[in-house]
Order: sequence, then structure tokens, then C-alpha cells
Amino acid sequence: KKNNNAMTEDNDTSIISALDFVRSGRLTNTQSYCNANMMHQSPKLSALLKCPTADRQTQKQKQQHRQTMENAARVALCLTLSFVEFCSQYSRNLHGKGHKDDGDNNYVGACPPLPLIELRDFSIHAKKRDITSTSEKNGDCNLPAGDFSSSNGKDDQVIWNDKLHLEEANIIASQLIKSSTKALQKRKLEQWTILRISTSLPLGAAGTKSRSTPDVPKEDQLIQNIHDLTPIRVLENLPSTVHRNLQNLSPMQTLGKLLYIVFSQGQQPPLSFFLTSQTSEELVDISSQETEVVSVDDNNDDFDLRSPKSHRLSRTTVFTSLVETKRFPVSVCRLLASMMMGKDDTSNAASDNMHHFASFKDVIQDLEHMIGKPQAFLHDEDIHQPCNYFHGKMTKPVFGENCFGRKEEMRELVGISTNMQKDEQFERHLEAVFVSGVAGAGKSRLVHSFEASLSNDSVWIVIKAKFERGMEYASRGTLSQMFDGIISYLVKLKESGGESNMIFIQRASNGILDALGGIRGVSALVDFLPSLPSLFGGLFNIRTASGNKSAQTAGCMNELLINSLTKILKVILESGRFILIVADDLQWADELSISLIGELLNNVAGSGQMSHHCMFIVLYREEEVRDDHPLSIQLSYLQMSRDVSTTEIKLGSLSRNDVADMIMTQLRLSRHLVIDLAVAVHKKTSGHALFVVELLNSLLRDSIITYSTQELRYVWDWDRIDVLQTADGVAGLILSNFSSFPPASQQALQVLSTFGTQTDSNLLQILENYQDGFNSSLDFLIEKGILDSAGGICIFSHDLIQQEIYQSMPLPRRQQLHLELGKLLGNIYQYGSSYDKTGVLFAGSNMISSIISLACDQINSAGPKSIRHSDKREACKFAKWNLDAGSEHSQQSNFRASLHYYSKGIAFLGDNDCVSAKKVDLCLDLFEGAALSSYALGDAERAIKYADKITEKVVPEKSNVSGAVILKSLAMLSKHEECIQKGISMLHRLGFDLPSSPTKESIIDAMASTDMMVSQYSVDQIANLREMATNDPAHSVVKIFDALYQSCLSVKSPFVPLIACCTIKYTLENGVCQESTTAFATFGQFKIFIAGDYSSAKRYADIVRAMTKRHELEVTGHFLLNIGIDPFFDTPRELSEKFLKYHHNMMAIGEAHLAVSALGNSWRCQIYGGENLSLIYQSIGDRTKMITKYSKLAGKFAILDNVLVEELIGIPSSSRSHDLNDIKDIQAEAESNKETRLLFRVHLYIIMISYWTGDFATAEELSNIGAKLNPGWPSLQLIYFTFFRGLVLFQCYSEKGGAERLQCGQETINQMEIWAENSMAIFENKLLLLKAEYAALVADPGAETMYKKSIRAARDHGLIHELGQAYELLGDFYTVHGRKTDSLRCIENAYRCYSQWGATSIAKKLLDDRDIDIQSLLITEDSIKHPREWE
Repeated sequence: KKNNNAMTEDNDTSIISALDFVRSGRLTNTQSYCNANMMHQSPKLSALLKCPTADRQTQKQKQQHRQTMENAARVALCLTLSFVEFCSQYSRNLHGKGHKDDGDNNYVGACPPLPLIELRDFSIHAKKRDITSTSEKNGDCNLPAGDFSSSNGKDDQVIWNDKLHLEEANIIASQLIKSSTKALQKRKLEQWTILRISTSLPLGAAGTKSRSTPDVPKEDQLIQNIHDLTPIRVLENLPSTVHRNLQNLSPMQTLGKLLYIVFSQGQQPPLSFFLTSQTSEELVDISSQETEVVSVDDNNDDFDLRSPKSHRLSRTTVFTSLVETKRFPVSVCRLLASMMMGKDDTSNAASDNMHHFASFKDVIQDLEHMIGKPQAFLHDEDIHQPCNYFHGKMTKPVFGENCFGRKEEMRELVGISTNMQKDEQFERHLEAVFVSGVAGAGKSRLVHSFEASLSNDSVWIVIKAKFERGMEYASRGTLSQMFDGIISYLVKLKESGGESNMIFIQRASNGILDALGGIRGVSALVDFLPSLPSLFGGLFNIRTASGNKSAQTAGCMNELLINSLTKILKVILESGRFILIVADDLQWADELSISLIGELLNNVAGSGQMSHHCMFIVLYREEEVRDDHPLSIQLSYLQMSRDVSTTEIKLGSLSRNDVADMIMTQLRLSRHLVIDLAVAVHKKTSGHALFVVELLNSLLRDSIITYSTQELRYVWDWDRIDVLQTADGVAGLILSNFSSFPPASQQALQVLSTFGTQTDSNLLQILENYQDGFNSSLDFLIEKGILDSAGGICIFSHDLIQQEIYQSMPLPRRQQLHLELGKLLGNIYQYGSSYDKTGVLFAGSNMISSIISLACDQINSAGPKSIRHSDKREACKFAKWNLDAGSEHSQQSNFRASLHYYSKGIAFLGDNDCVSAKKVDLCLDLFEGAALSSYALGDAERAIKYADKITEKVVPEKSNVSGAVILKSLAMLSKHEECIQKGISMLHRLGFDLPSSPTKESIIDAMASTDMMVSQYSVDQIANLREMATNDPAHSVVKIFDALYQSCLSVKSPFVPLIACCTIKYTLENGVCQESTTAFATFGQFKIFIAGDYSSAKRYADIVRAMTKRHELEVTGHFLLNIGIDPFFDTPRELSEKFLKYHHNMMAIGEAHLAVSALGNSWRCQIYGGENLSLIYQSIGDRTKMITKYSKLAGKFAILDNVLVEELIGIPSSSRSHDLNDIKDIQAEAESNKETRLLFRVHLYIIMISYWTGDFATAEELSNIGAKLNPGWPSLQLIYFTFFRGLVLFQCYSEKGGAERLQCGQETINQMEIWAENSMAIFENKLLLLKAEYAALVADPGAETMYKKSIRAARDHGLIHELGQAYELLGDFYTVHGRKTDSLRCIENAYRCYSQWGATSIAKKLLDDRDIDIQSLLITEDSIKHPREWE
């Protein structure tokens, strides 16, 4: 009943929920046991106890009974904890204050027999509402549901009772009122319902209260107790020995009696349960002499002391009697029997093979396990029928199906996932968890249990994959399986229907489509995410839209995947879903895949506020990962990330208690019954999780552990266990188990082991043709726990089992098996239907495996030595199969897998006699494929090795692809001179007439003839030329041109324009391809460089844009236009936008090196265009490392930009990421490698820094060197080099004189005048400022006017930094002419401009050099923000 002072309405409801065994509708046969008097006194309890009597055999009633038992177990545990505390206080008071218990609540021996205590002597207080079953919360893992905690003791309630002796009760009660339930504090199980129990205070001997006792609480202030039903008149009619025996029950028996009442929902236990054999006989004799039946209720047989029943009780043990009632689960029967039988009652103990509890700790542990695992301990009604076990109605236990011994680890994982969903309390970080341990430590089982705990939460999307030993080449397929799980989840939601699902799917699919840039972006991912077509349905034909991937490298594909997957994950996370990504055995993945995962996590972590909705779990074997392992390196990177929260969980061996928990749960036995067996198993296995599981399963299999129908539990043969010789390790035990299986099952296991750890149902159907009864053999293996079956996939329960079974086969047997299976699958591919050839199968770690890939895996595992030396035809057939498999993976940009199959195909042909007349085409395709795949993986030396095999022994027409690979590989190795030499030689062999040593005249002649040919076509006509197919022989020739061009451009070779001319002519004759655009863009640049023809250059730029638009080519042509032609027509701001757009387009197709170069150029344009330096600095600093990773040259350019910006802003040297020493290092490296383009850029930046810092001498010296390095190659840098060179020369002339300086300065003006014809927005203010400086030096009276015009032009075009320059130079002009006021005004405006630009250091230097105090200037923050209001 509710206490209005202490409890709320929710608490009252909570009490009714917690005491579920007295809830209306949940009880059976209870109403008749209620004491009428008590019911009259407590109407609320009466209402609670009223419930209909129903048939317990119905499924509904069984479920109700199970729930009743679960709730009774919770109440029993709390009652036990309070009872232990009571016994502790009682014992200490009797023995004196100095008495202490042993710390284990072991009061059975310490505490004397208690006075008569009934259940009504305790009141039950509910403190929490949550009483959900532990099993419902935690799935399979053996976890407690939370922590117990004690209350403050203020709301303790008191029930008056006159059955305790006055003196003892006063002492006990006074102690308990002060107590805060220490026992509950020790049990840290926070989510369980807290039930506090207090003992009674006594009445005085004459019915008056003691002075020290408080007033009797009123009924409406009390929590209604569960009343005792024992009739006093029964005790009065018993003989004195029996009466004395019942009054002097041991504490354990007293508690047993109370728990019996709880589990039976109010029934009193039979008196015979508490009698020894002697007193039981006395009771039988007396009751046989009685003529009157002594019974509380004629309907209650348990209290009936009729003679026949008494004889039956004398012959029946306590445990058997409890079981026969069919009222309790067997575990409860065993618990109560062990508690209620007397400690010295050896007859009952021997008959039941029972163990008397040594302490209350055993009781508490048993009850905790009942609550934690109700399915195992409380849901076993059918076990009351022993025959059910033998007729298959009961499942024989299998160890290893559940997680044990990982409570803390599981709690940590659950805590992370719980906190992730508490936005207001959790830092917004992506969670990365690394779970490590030796093989067989239980890593996968732990995470599987964690996944199960999330399975009922619809907001979680779980994707996972497992990598396999020796299959690094299949890593990309494994990643595909993992991330395609997200798309598959969306597809399933779409198919399931429902309004909420359809709304979510619509939002998610639209978000993905927009994030990936529409049809084209989605098309690029179809091979990696094969479920995309099912998601987008008939929106468009994705596969036909798929672009050409032949030019992509593995790095490019990785970048495409990282960029695209980041966007997909972000869309899902922002929709409110949580994503769990699990990568099992990641140590077996290749370095590229590990890098992809690491970068993807970093990208997602930094992508926005919803990154904390993503959790990533890695499982790896600690003995396989050293400090230099890629996984270890990625872990270090993630730990350093400020956006990723990392957690490391290391699994050790199982403890003895863990093993005991496992045996208890699987065998449904109490702890004290299994502890000795657990100790023995732990000793033999050292706690190795898989070893423990296999040993226990072997004990079951060998009938060392058997089920006893007499004792209704599993028993074991200690004699056999003691002499049992276990294997040296888990491997030996696995093999010993394997040898006992039927031959058909052994062979089926061997067959499955050749495919890896898992196989899908489609492949299993094929294997049925290999071995009759194959699938039926699997049922036996699943029953034995060797295999698991889930979702149509057959999985080894642990990869160590698969590994040991595979390695146990002799080598000849393995080779024969692989060969037979490979031929079976290969013949289906070769002679089967089109579906058979293209159908997707699942084997090992690779979900997207065609049948030809699986066939080759088997054939390659057998190896070339498994084929007879004389059987050349079969060797060629296997080589051809590998070629097909390699081509398939190459089309999917899975280059590591394609290289694997190509190289295996070459091995079947043999290196020495590979390129022969009969098999030249097969060899050509295999070696070219291997060369291309090696180049794509960045292994240039291996690519050259494979390509040389072809170019040496076949005609040039058939070796063009290999030739292009050789040239690209040499360029990758920076062997540019060798590349040019070999490339020119290849072109000569193909009939192209190129001079050995180009001259200026030969270049001009070649360009003139090419220009004439191009002039015969309009822009549209060239754009509409046919597009070359990627396998067109003409295309392979253009690839040679393109490969040669890259090296020529790097060293400024004179062959560059000649190669561009050859490519353009070849394109006009054979058709357009993506490499053609590079040639047209380069030719346009040379029209500027050689002839100064800007209009013709613009026409070639228009041709490139028309070609790319017509054929949807995303290539380097646009990039060359942006850096070489567009700067003379577009403003820096416009160029920045173009570069940024190009960056996004290149990232979308995985061309990372072009993408980062474009990004760097975008920043550069922003610097030159006068954008805010602080914002630019933040962007550069965050991404310099990323740029360097994909392009070392672009990374060096980014460092130069960073140093320039830091100098302009004035970043303190201690806070700088780079300094002038870095520029010097780059300069030295560029001079050593003769990289003129980089060296010119270095000189330009030093010139700019020197100019701004006033070091004009250094700036002049470097400008003279720069003029020789770049005599006019068109670029954005050339424009600003010319501008600053003119300013520096004029400054030096004003200080030192020299006609040559003035003349060179005049040349910069002339060049600016030419450029200004293309765009006044870019060049007008620069030209006017240079003219003003020249005019000031030659005393031209129009100098002031020119300065003012330059100021006006800079202001009109929004060039804030050049506006500041113009004001500064005009101020110096006024100073020279003695106009101090005008000068100060100009300096003030210059200061404002530099400040708004963000060049704080330059603004400060401006005032310092002129000894001007900033306080003397009328400068406000508002005036700095609005420069157009300046005069």
C-alpha cells in the first residue's frame, strides 16, 4: 500500500509491477490459499490477489507462469539480501560487538537458530519501476542488468509482531533502522528493481509497547506484506520434538521457507520438508493415530497430514516432492531443497544427491543466475517429463553459442552505444572500438552478442564483414560486402512498405543521389555497391550509365570510394539512424583497404554534427599485429584525431568463474554443483575460450557428461575426467573431435574448408553435385556446433576450426580436392547458361564472387604442379579462366584481385615458354593485364617487368598498351629522360616522324601545319567526331602520346609541342578520346607561348570544352585550360570557382591527384584575388597533409602558399606549421631534380615575400633568375611574376638607379598592355600602377593621375590588396613631393585595405616604417569593414 509521504503514484505502480507474482491475472490457484482474516484487514492486497483460475497447459498460461517465476526470483533475491543483513546483525549482537563475519555472508555456522520468523515480518519497498527481464535487455550475453544501490533509510517501514523475544528484537530492530542495506550496496546492479526489506519491532509481553519502540504505523502508511499462512493450531498439535525442531530452524532453512512462499505465491511449505528422518517418523506415527484430520484447508494437499500422505512423504525426498508438484522449475526445486533440508539430514541429501549450501552466497548466486538467464533456469516446464529429453522435445546443450565471461567488456560496449543516443550528455565524436585478443579468445562472439542487443532497436543499422587469412587480394570484395549492407538495408525497408519507411527511403535515396552528384556519381559506384540499382529502381539504367574506369588507378578508386561512402554515410546519419560497422579479422586485409577504412572514418568524423551516430568496431588478433602493421598505424592515426573517440578492449583468458557460468547456464545447474567441474576444465584449458568450448562439447559427445533422468540434471563421470588427457592445444582437440565424425561429414567439412569460413546456399546446391548427401551431412555438423547456419549462409563456428580441418589434410589430398572442385565450377562457367556464368555466389570473405572467380580460387590453390606436365591444353584452359576472372575484377577497378588472377594465369603457362606463337594472344592479354593492374596499384617496377615481356617479343602494333604502361611507370619513378627516350623510339616504330633533336623552326613548322588542319574544322565538327572505344588499337597509340607527354612536361622538354601536334592530327583522323583534350589544351598554351596568339588559344580552349561536354570526358584538358589559358581571360575569383568545381568533379571519379592540384590552385587564386587571408590560412593548414599524400608536387605548392600567408598575416614563429626554411628545402630539391616549374614558383613566392617585407635587393635578384626560368610559359604565376617584377625594378631604380632596371620595368608594362586587351578586369589596375611608378621615376606630371586611376580600377574590381598597394605607393609619391597630409591620408587608407585583407603584419610594417602612431590615425573597425566609403 502506498505511503503518501514517501512514494508517488509511479512508485505505487512500480510496487504492483515488481510484485508481479501477486498481480491480478498472473496467479494460478492462489485465491484459495489466502487467509480470510488478512484479506479482510487489507482490501488492497485482497484486490491484488483476486485472479481467475485458468488452465496452465495453454501457451498463454505457460508464459504467465514463466513471468511469475522471473518476478518471484527478483523478489527472492532482495529478500535474501535483507535476510543476510538481518542474520549478520543478529549474530553480532549475540556474540558481542567484536564479532565479524568472513566477508562472504557466511552466517550459516556463525548464526544460531533464529526465533520463529514469518514472511509477514518483512515489508517490501519498491524504489524503481524497471523490472524488465534481464534476458530481454541483454540478449545472449550473461550480464547483470545493472546495479543495486541502497536508499537513505528515511522511509523504512515497521511491521509489529509479537513472536520475537522482546530483548532480542529491540536490539535487532534498533540496528536495522540505522542500517542502509549494505548488502544491496555491494550488489552493483543498477537497473534492477530495488526492494528494501526491514524486520519487525516487537510488542511488549503484556501486549504493551516497549519504551524505545516507536508508535505503531497506521495501515495506510505501510507497504502491504505478503502474510504468513502457517496455522498456529498445527504447531500446537505436534509432538514436542517436532515442535522444537520447527521452532529451531537454521537460518538457511528459515530463508528456504520464506523463499518457498515467494515462489509458490503464498503457499506454506509442507512441514515434512523441515524434519529430520527421526522427527518425520514421529510425525507419521502420530498422524496415523489421529482420528481427526489435521488440515488447514481440505483443498490443500500440502498441509494434509492424513496417514497415507504421511507415509508417502516419509518415503519421498524433498527435491522429488518439489519436482512432482510440477509447480516450480527444476532449478527452483533444487534451490529450495538444498535450503530446506536440515544440514544433518544425510538421508535426504544422499537420496537426492543434493548439496547443502555452505553459505548464503551460494543462494544469492543461484538467484542472480535465475534472473540473468531466465530461459535457462526458469523456463523449463517440459523438463518435468524426463521422456521428453529422449524423444527430441528438449534440445541437447551445445557450448559456444552464447557469450560468457565478458561482462565488463559487454558493459563497456553497451555504455558506448547508450551514450551515443544521449545527445545532450555525449561529446559528438565518432566511436571507434578496437577489440583484440588471441585467436579463439571470443572476440567475434562478444561483438555478436552486442549486435544482438541492438537488433530490436530500429534506429540501428548494422553492417559487418570478415576478412580471411591468405586472401588479401579479396579485401575489396569484403569491403563491398560490408558497405553494400547499408544499401541492402534501404532496399529491404523499401520492399517492406509502410508509410514511415517510405518517407525515410525517399529522403535517404534523394539525399544519396544529390550527395553523389546525380546519375553519374551513382553509376561510378555500381560495381562496388551492387544493390544501388534495386534502391533506385527504374529511375535510370545505372549500369549503362557507368563510365570508363580503365584509366583509374587503385588510389583513384580508393579516393572515389572514400569520398562517395562518406557522403552516403553522412546522409544516413543525418536522417536519425545510427550505424554500427564491424570489421572482423581486419589484420588480414590489404594495406589499401585498411587505409580506406581509416580515412573514411576520419572523413565521417569531421563531416558534421551527426558523426557521433556512427560506431566502428575492429576485431583483430593481437599476435598478428605489430607496431609497423598498417592496422596499428591506422589505430595511431585515429587516436590522434580530435574527432574520433577510440576505445581499446583486450580479451584475456576466461576465469574459473566464467567457465562455471558457462556450465551453469548450458546445463541449467546451480553454481555449487558445477564449480568443481569448472575448475577441472579451466585447469586443462588455461581458460582459452575456444579450448573450453571444444573440451566441454567433447565431454558431451563422449558421454562423459550425460543426462540423468533420475536426478533430472546433467551429471559427469569424475573418474573419466581425472584421467582425461587433453590435446596440447585447441587445434589438437578440434582434430580429435573431427576424427569421430562419420566419413560423409568429414568429407563435407573438408570440402567446405577449401572455400574459407563461410559459404552460401547457392554454392551448397552446386556442391551437392560433387558429393551425394552433402547438405544432409551439414545438419549433423550444425547440431555438433562445428557449423552455424544463418540467413542462407553456412559458417564455421570459428575460423580456427576451418583452419585446422583444412591444414590437417595431406597436401596431395588438398590439391586433388581443389582441382576437382575447381573443374566442377569452371565447367559450369564454361558450358553453363549465362545465369550460371554471371550469378553471384558467396564464399570465404568475398560476397560478390562470380563462379569463375571461385573456380580459379580452387584451381590456383591446387597450383600448376597439380597438372600433369604433358597436359598443355588443361594448363591453357586454367590460364584462360584466370584471364577471365582478372578481366572481371579489372572492370570493377579491383586491381589487387585482377593482378592476383593475371599472375596465376601466367604461372599456369610458365614464364620460359609463355610467349609462343600458339598462345601469343592469351599471353599478351595476361601480361598486359598484369602490367596495367601493377601500375594501377602504384607498383611501377613490377608493371615495367610485365610490360617488357610483351614489347620484347611481339610486334609493335600488339604491344602499344604495354608500351604506354612502361612509359607511365617510368614517369611514376621520375625517370623522365628514360621515358622520353623510350617513348620517341616507340613512336618511330609506329611510323611517326619526330625529329631526334627538336629545334625552334621544326616546332613552329609542326604547329603551323597542325593549325592549318584544325582550321578546316569548326568547333562543333571536332566535338562531334566519333569517340574511340577503350579497346580500339588507335586508342592505345594515343595512350603512348599521353604517357610521353607527362614526362616531357615535367622537364620542359621541346618534344611537348611536337607530341601535342601528333596527337591532334591522329585524333582528327581516328576519333576523339579523353587524352585528345590534353593535346588541344597544350597546343593552345603553345599558341600563347610561341606566337602570342591569345585569340587562337581561346579557340582551342573552346574546342576542349565542347569535346568534354559532347563526350562527357572528365580529364586533364580542363585543368590545363584553367592553369594556362583561362588566367588571361578570367578574374582570380572566377578561376577559383572553376578550380573548386573541377576539384569536386575529380573527387567524384576518384582522380585524387588532379583533385588536390585543383584545390591548391583554388586557394592560390583566392590569395591573388584578395580574399581574406585568415580564411585561406585555415583551409590550407587543415589540408596540406592530405594534398601531399596524393600529389607531392601539389603538396609543395601548398607549403609555399602556407608560408606566404603566414608571412602576410604575421603568425608567430612558434605557431607556424612551415617557415622560410621549408621554402629553401623545396628550392634545393627542385634545383637538384631540375624541376623548373617548381623552381620558378619558389622564386615567385620569395619575390612576393621580399617585396612585402621591403627586401627589394633579394626580390630583384630572384626576379632576374625567374625571368630566365620561365621566358613566358603562360600561367597565372607568370602574370603576378611580371607585375611584382615591375614593381621591384622600379623600387630598386628609385634607390640605386640604373637604366637597365628602367628598361626591364618598361618591358613589364608592355607585357601588361598586351594582356590587358584580353581582360581589363584583371590587368587594368596593375597596368596603371606600373605606369604610375614609371611616370613618377621619369618625372611625368601625369603620375598622380595614373595612381588615382589605378586606385579607382582596383576598387571597382574588388582587389582590396592591390588597392592597398596603390594607396601606399601614392602616399610615398606624396611624401617625396612634400605633401605630408595627403601622404598620411593615403597611408591610412592603405592600412585599412591591408587590415581588411587580413595582412596584419604588412599593415603594422606600413606604419612602423613611416614612424606613424596608429592612435594618430582616425581608424575605426567600421571604416575597415567598408572600404568603398573611403576617399
